[in-house]
Amino acid sequence: MIIASVEKVDLPDLKEIVSICIPLMDEVPDEEKPHVQKLILENIEVNLELEKNSYLKAVANNRTIGFILIKGHEKLSELFVLPEYRNRGIGSILLKAGISDSIGKSHSNHIWVNAALNAVPFYKKHGFINFTTNEKRFSFVERLEYRF
Repeated sequence: MIIASVEKVDLPDLKEIVSICIPLMDEVPDEEKPHVQKLILENIEVNLELEKNSYLKAVANNRTIGFILIKGHEKLSELFVLPEYRNRGIGSILLKAGISDSIGKSHSNHIWVNAALNAVPFYKKHGFINFTTNEKRFSFVERLEYRF
């Protein structure tokens, strides 16, 4: 497996991964899944074209099997791994790559993530802590931060 930067040619792969993963997310209420999926799909291309953002992908056997978005070197977002590749450490590798990408480029001493509630233990295992804020976009996420 390799970790590489996402290029425009990878957009269909990223969109396919989102379309597979969102319906399987138990923590997202069924009535909100179409909205969440639409929002992510609409923003993938926009986020890729913004110079301050970067996507990293995990590739195995010439297939993109997961990705993470690093927004402005300060927010990790959209960490997805195809179901058949989960529980193999790929999410951890992508997360560590996203953190590494942010260190030295961020204008602050931390990065943050809006973690799906079922993913909070995963992020905490990697050193993220609760981040208090009044802003709550979705009821099924918790804001966490990682300090460096």
